[in-house]
Amino acid sequence: MTTIFPVEHIPELAAVASGIRDLGKTTSDCVAVVHSVKDSRESQSEVFSWKEALRERGVEMKGDALERLLLACAVQAGDPQLELLVP
Repeated sequence: MTTIFPVEHIPELAAVASGIRDLGKTTSDCVAVVHSVKDSRESQSEVFSWKEALRERGVEMKGDALERLLLACAVQAGDPQLELLVP
């Protein structure tokens, strides 16, 4: 289980990655969240929960920073299901 977040090429996500790490989440957790998200708002509840927890810890996030980090984790993991996102 890897705990290294893919921020080398996306330095603006460093604070989000640090906050996620502080929440005890791993890159495997991030990939699992990506897999669970569908079109329904209910399926996105974990992402919203993580965003709220990060805000409560004072982590500043602009726009879709968390979502970008989650997808970067999935890309880094070589997740074959990402191909399903491309038309």
